[in-house]
Amino acid sequence: MALQVGSARGGGLIVNGKVSKTASEAADILTRSGYRWLDGSDGKVDGVTNLTFAFKSFATTTDPASFSRFTEAEINFTLSMLVSWTDVANVKFNRVGTGTVGEQAYSNNATILFSNYSAADGSAAYAYMPGNTDPTSASGDVHVNINYASSRNYDYLTYGRLTIAHEFGHALGLAHGGNYNGSADYGTSNFFRGRCLHRPFVPKAQVVEHSAAQVH
Repeated sequence: MALQVGSARGGGLIVNGKVSKTASEAADILTRSGYRWLDGSDGKVDGVTNLTFAFKSFATTTDPASFSRFTEAEINFTLSMLVSWTDVANVKFNRVGTGTVGEQAYSNNATILFSNYSAADGSAAYAYMPGNTDPTSASGDVHVNINYASSRNYDYLTYGRLTIAHEFGHALGLAHGGNYNGSADYGTSNFFRGRCLHRPFVPKAQVVEHSAAQVH
């Protein structure tokens, strides 16, 4: 399947039965939920959306019973992923904690918290959309299900990496490319053809459906 040249997107172009959208049109679809972090979320309006994040230290009432901490491999990938986001978006991520091992690497005192759980629920992971910036709120939190071997592999281009990246898109307010929050068929469930291998950002995942603000 060939890549679609960026300049060729939009304009009513039909690709394999789906409308091709410009980057701006696709962005409108992916942000249609209305959930978003705003400049000023950190108490000051300075033209940049500043968000704190951490790798969760201990379980709270918002976590599954099988909570566990992110591993060193997960932390390393997540840190590199966040750098990529700051390269292309007007958002700055401020970490609470340091390093990749030991107690200093973990904290509960941040808006976006990353953690694992383990359950045979058919879901690879889930995340909460933006909302309350208070660290005790579940808003923006990402939960990875390490019950499945595919979610425990964080080598280059593996499902584990894609799972974290997918869920973090939701944590920033991005929706799926269609009206689904569970298993979906690409080419049928999506609204449009994306630019990379005709797939939009935040593609489908093997998931189960939960509440409106909790997506997979």
